[in-house]
Order: sequence, then C-alpha cells, then structure tokens
Amino acid sequence: MTQPTSYQVPAHPSGLDMRTQLNVIILAMIGDNCGPTEPTELYPGMMWGDTTANRLKRRTNANDGWIDIGPLDDFLGDLRTQIAAEAGKCVLKTGDTMTGSLLLQGANIMFKNASQAWYGYMGSYGAAGQAGSGMGFVNAALTAWNFQVGDDGRCNARGGLDIQSGGANIYGRVNMRQAGSYGEIAMVSTDGSCMYIRGRAGGGGLELVNSAYNNVPWTIDDAGTLFTNIGGGRYGNDGNVWMQWYGGWLSDMNVALVNHANTKAPNGAQVQWNSGINELASAMGGQNTVDSSNPWVMEGVRVTTSTDINRIYPRVIWQRNA
Repeated sequence: MTQPTSYQVPAHPSGLDMRTQLNVIILAMIGDNCGPTEPTELYPGMMWGDTTANRLKRRTNANDGWIDIGPLDDFLGDLRTQIAAEAGKCVLKTGDTMTGSLLLQGANIMFKNASQAWYGYMGSYGAAGQAGSGMGFVNAALTAWNFQVGDDGRCNARGGLDIQSGGANIYGRVNMRQAGSYGEIAMVSTDGSCMYIRGRAGGGGLELVNSAYNNVPWTIDDAGTLFTNIGGGRYGNDGNVWMQWYGGWLSDMNVALVNHANTKAPNGAQVQWNSGINELASAMGGQNTVDSSNPWVMEGVRVTTSTDINRIYPRVIWQRNA
C-alpha cells in the first residue's frame, strides 16, 4: 500500500478517483500506514509503520509525539524479550537453581509435610553482623525456638538432642548443663542398664550414679580424693586409703604396726631386771599359798634358819626385755 500524502479528499474528484482516495485514507488510518517518513497529517491514536527505523509507532493522545510500540513485523518482540529478562531473575516454585543470595526480611521459611499440615518454620534472629545473630527452627505455633545456631557457632536445642553417628570428633570443651540440676552423661549398656556420670555439687568434682539412679557408689572431689560411698572406703589423692572396717587411714595402721613391732625384743635378747627384789609373805609348810601377779616372776626364796624350812619367803622381781 502506498503511503498517502494527505488525508483530505480532493475537490471535485471523479467517482473512481474518490473511491481510490478513500480506500487509501481508510487503510492508512486503520492499517499499518507504513512508510519511510512521518505522515503529513497527524491525528491522535493513529498508527505509523516507520520503515526507516523498522518500528511500529502510535500517535499520542495529545497528538504531540509518537509512542514506540515495537518492531514493525513483531511489535510484541520487545515485550517478550523484557518478560524473558525479568523471568530470568525469578525462582521457579517448581524448582530452580539460584546463583546468588536470597534475602528474606521479616519473614520465615515454612515447611509442610505431605498432609499439608504445618510442620515448622526456619528463620533468623538477632541483628545482622552481631554476636546475637543466627538462624534456627521455630515450632509450628511460632512461640519457641526448637533449635538455634548462633553467629559464634554455638547450638541450642530446646528439647532432647539425638545424634546418631558412627563416630564424631569434637574439638574444644564440651559443657553438659541442665537447668536446676546436674549436667550428666548416661553410659548405656547392651541390656539397657546404665551408669550415670554427673557433676558434683559443693566445690567441684565428679559423681558416678548407679543404674537405678538412687545411689552414688563413687565420688571424686575437686582435690582428687575418691570416695566409695556404699562401703565407706576412701582413696586419697596422695595414695592413702581410708579403711572403714579399721576406722582409720592405712598410713595410721602402718605406723601402729611399726610401733608395735619396735617394742618387741630381737631374737636372742637377754631379759633384764626392771626392779629390785620384792619379798612376798611367808608360806608355812602346807598351810597357805603365796602368788605374784604379772609381770612379776620368782627370783628365789628365803628361810628363817638353815635348819628350819617350815617358813619360806618367796622373792620376785619385775623383768623387761632387752
């Protein structure tokens, strides 16, 4: 179609010329009106196919300029390109790969199970770049943190924490704490019984609790002394042993034994007098008995005359070992 130079109907045209001119004008107004130059007569909303720039243009409603619609033969091409560019910045809900960071501000990530019931939330807490910052998992009611990982790497679990592993290495100190009670470890055997290891109150130390959790067989105080509480025994940090049956320390018993051994006379020692001669009452022939108590021993006898032995005086002395 030839681009019209005027939208005015010529004066006094013949019938055929008028028909031809009207067809050109009507097609130009409702069609592409393609041409290399801007139409001579301009109207609001008219379309112009600019073949020089190969662009489809629309006249503004104020008739003061042109609006670039798009390529002449594909005026939606620019729109498709723009939509594709913006779509490339979005994450598909059916699954996608992100190559940059995703920022959620004032919102949590929500998880649902297969039945579409609320399962839990994951969100952040604290101020960015500060020690209080971190992330964690929140319960379904959004009332408590079930698990938190702080900015410094520490983890806090609200309930019990089960770790199943073939082996784990922990570098650094492990603190066992329990609010209002002991921090403890349960060593479980194959039959389900166990021994509990917990902190000792009253200045530090360690306690071993029986499987029934009603007695403390062993206690180690902060100084290193081991108490066997059920039998009453004790192992001091210096190697000494408290013997409940003896009522004293092994070292005290050893001292007593050594002292007792030191009071014994050696083999072959001579017995010495430890007193002078003590003469007992007389014993008349067959009429009375004279005894001396321990440790006195008889040393000899005395008679009144050499011819009269009816009156005898026993003599005793007190002896000692060497």
